[in-house]
Amino acid sequence: MSGSEIPSELIAAYRATNYRVLSQDPFVLKIGQQSAPLRKLYDEHGCQSAAFITAWNPFSQATDNVENSRLQALLEIEISGVSTTLIAGIGEDSSGRRSGEESTLALGVSLADAKSIGIRFKQNAFVWIDGDANPELLILK
Repeated sequence: MSGSEIPSELIAAYRATNYRVLSQDPFVLKIGQQSAPLRKLYDEHGCQSAAFITAWNPFSQATDNVENSRLQALLEIEISGVSTTLIAGIGEDSSGRRSGEESTLALGVSLADAKSIGIRFKQNAFVWIDGDANPELLILK
């Protein structure tokens, strides 16, 4: 899908995804729905931004789990250098047709760093959340 427009059905699927944060008190982020649990994490960690991001399935092309896990580990190493805290997550297809993708909620990351990492790991999009704790889908193409 590199170099081409992302199909509207795929963008709709990204918007409908359940972005599950596996914190001490797990919760789900939904695009366009303010998150009180995330606001609480912001307060606990002294930050005002986060990105929910994955390295799985570059450009939304099915990739085997071994390679996906390898890429995710590399993403986590890279994003840990520009984030205050990493919390494991999983992006879950709300329809249940696709298996979940290992992901990371990176607290305190800047928008520029999150975009740069998403592009390097060949992602079509990621979830950005600024100080209002209202997740938005950011398309990288």
